[in-house]
Formats: sequence, C-alpha cells, structure tokens
Amino acid sequence: MTTLVPRTRAGVAAAALLLVAACGGGSDIPSAAEDEAAAQKVVLSSADLPGYTQEPLDPDESSSAIDRCVANNPLLSVEDNPRGVSGADFTKDDKNVQVQSGAMFAEKEADARKAFSDIQAALSSQCLKDEMRKTLEEAVDPGVVVRTVSAQTLPAPGGTDQSVASRVTVPLESEDERLTVYADLTFLRQGRGLAGVFTLQAGSPFPDAERTRLGEVVGDRLSEHVS
Repeated sequence: MTTLVPRTRAGVAAAALLLVAACGGGSDIPSAAEDEAAAQKVVLSSADLPGYTQEPLDPDESSSAIDRCVANNPLLSVEDNPRGVSGADFTKDDKNVQVQSGAMFAEKEADARKAFSDIQAALSSQCLKDEMRKTLEEAVDPGVVVRTVSAQTLPAPGGTDQSVASRVTVPLESEDERLTVYADLTFLRQGRGLAGVFTLQAGSPFPDAERTRLGEVVGDRLSEHVS
C-alpha cells in the first residue's frame, strides 16, 4: 500500500528553520566559536525528549521552507553557520512524530530583531504554504496527492523578548488512504539570540502542552546563554 507519511526526515526539516548567523561587528561581541558553543547548549537534547530516538543528521539537507520565504535576510540561511547550530532530529512512533530545534546569535540585537520580523511575515505568507506543499510532494510516495495547505497562528510560549508560533496543516490523499500532517513552528528571540522548535506529526496535531514545554525549555536556555 502506498504510504502517506514522508519517507525521510526532510519532512520535518522542511518545516524547520535552521537558524544561522550574521554580520555586523563590535569589540565586545563573543567570537563565532563562542556563540556556536552557546547555541549548542540551547537546542534540545535526548534528555528533553524521553521516548524519542535521536536520528543522525542528514548531510544532504538544504534550505528549509521558511528559509526560502524570508526575503533573502542575510542572517537566515541553512549553510555556513558560524554562530549557530541545527539541533539533532528526534523521532518516535515509526517516525510519525518528529522534533527538531535550532539556535543562533546575531552580532547585533537590531539584526536579530529584523530577522525575527522577517520570520513573522513568512509564517503568515502564501510562500510558506507553497514551499511546504512542494517539500511534502517531494517527500511522499508516488500516487500521494497533497491537498490544500493551510496555516494558523498558535499560542506562543512567553519568557523571551519575542515569540511566535504557527501550525501548517497538510492533507495528504492516496487511492486508499487519507492522512493529515501537522507541522508546528515556534520561534523565540532574546536579545541578539534566536531559536526555534519544530515538530511534525502525522494523523493528529502535536500536543499543545508538549509544544509549549519544549518552547519554554529552549527559551529559558536562550535567555541564560545570550550575552
């Protein structure tokens, strides 16, 4: 039987922002290596996700759906990431549930604020829905049809200077099965730091309480390690 669930973790990474860094300058700014080390302390670890399996990073992953919808902001790219990291991929239930996170630091807080504004605009754009549709079409088996993609705003966790969350809903259909995939994207900014938590779940939305918990964990660490 044709499977509706994307066969690779590209389905999650497609919904995700792999946050990277920045330009600007200042004598009191930490080095890129120091920021990268701090970002590694922000992202989710296996201890945060009991019951999940940590997957190896995919070296072939390229730009994510939201990366392609941020008006070429120079801070947001999935390549050449000197001040940020893409966290590990975590899955459970035969990869029907997937979680990823990322964190980065800009050299200037103004640059981080501008990047966050661009992210907010992208979350409500037709571009994001179109890119999610394209990514899922590339990930599913032949014969699976991607139906109308929709997006809605979700409550975002507090505790940081800025936060925003959105859910992208993607109905999939084959000759003998229908399934809906839900991609939740949460972004946080504290000072010059940015972080994101990204989940994908097939069949039902990722639980709101758990999404909020993971966002708060990452937000607390971002606030702790920003300088």
